[in-house]
Amino acid sequence: MSLPESKGFKFRGNRLLLILAAFVLVVPGVAFVVSTRAQTPGAQEPSKEYQAGKEAGAAEARRREEREREMKEEREPRFKAELAERERREQIELSAKATMQAALVSLAKISMDQAIQIATSQQPGKVLACSLVGEHWEAPGKLAKDGKVLYHTIIISGDEANPVTTHVLINALDGTVIKTEREERGKERSR
Repeated sequence: MSLPESKGFKFRGNRLLLILAAFVLVVPGVAFVVSTRAQTPGAQEPSKEYQAGKEAGAAEARRREEREREMKEEREPRFKAELAERERREQIELSAKATMQAALVSLAKISMDQAIQIATSQQPGKVLACSLVGEHWEAPGKLAKDGKVLYHTIIISGDEANPVTTHVLINALDGTVIKTEREERGKERSR
């Protein structure tokens, strides 16, 4: 009988030691966390990320309010009429641009690939853009007698420290180079 009593005592003693060890480890950790939170300036001042997020949220709220106000104004007949007129003008403009572009394509004798080859032979580099443009229009879809159909090619060359952008205008009828204009990136940024 004395044997089970001694095991019970040891078990209670071990449990007491575990509780005491946990208490000894937890109390200093909690005290450290509390003291560091009181001393950090981040607890008193919000971080830059938090402020940026707060400003972005405020800007989104302003945009949302503006959209709601516009929607309210759209309900009024006067604003509906203005919106309809604006959409009608945009449709007319888009159809005029499409007509002009179709006229340019039909007038061009050389392809865009040939224009790019001509431009890169004049100025080696990487082609950023190439577009078909017309100068001197009489009416949408009708080029004037002195009008020109051109390919506008933009080429970038040089190294990363001194990149040079070159604009090359090529006649779309016979492939001759009309104009070559170079821009340095530093000058472009200063504008």
